[in-house]
Amino acid sequence: GDLPDLDALGIINADLHYKGTYTKFNSEFALNTSAGYADGVFNLDIPNEVYSGYINTKMLNPGRILNDKSLLGNLNLSAKFNGTGYDIMKMNTNVIYSMTGSHIGKYDVKYSSGTIHATRGNIAMNIRHASSMGNANVNGTVNISNFKNPVYNLKGNVQRLDVSRITGSNGDKSNLNFAFNVNGRGISPENINGVYKLD
Repeated sequence: GDLPDLDALGIINADLHYKGTYTKFNSEFALNTSAGYADGVFNLDIPNEVYSGYINTKMLNPGRILNDKSLLGNLNLSAKFNGTGYDIMKMNTNVIYSMTGSHIGKYDVKYSSGTIHATRGNIAMNIRHASSMGNANVNGTVNISNFKNPVYNLKGNVQRLDVSRITGSNGDKSNLNFAFNVNGRGISPENINGVYKLD
């Protein structure tokens, strides 16, 4: 096939280290380009479906990399991960992340951090997030074994939620503050069921 078009990256300064075979290896990298900076470590054992590593990015512009204007921005992210399995219904994976001073398209992130643990379709999360849309703390679980009818148990709170930042309509401008406790299943009006408390 054709080689990918890397012109948008400009001059690429790279430091790459690779140790192992095609199916079991350790890779360390540091890349500095016109579209931002990234470094990290990736450990992969393909036959046994085991992986771990971390990645850091600074001013990384996904829109330039993917040639998609809707994704223009900058991403300042640190993330660690480890796990087993490639199928989301079988995997056991942990992710710890933090993000500051970032934006992609029309969405910004002042600060976001948290932990995510996925086990056989069950996703446990503890997330703090702040942006121009508002601030939120979310803790709980979502089971996606059935994508069309997920089961969720989530608690948290939202401060200064501005709906207009989501919809893009000035008529939706708001400043909402509430706590929530959601225990139910379903996402469509036809199958949604449970207890939903907003205070």
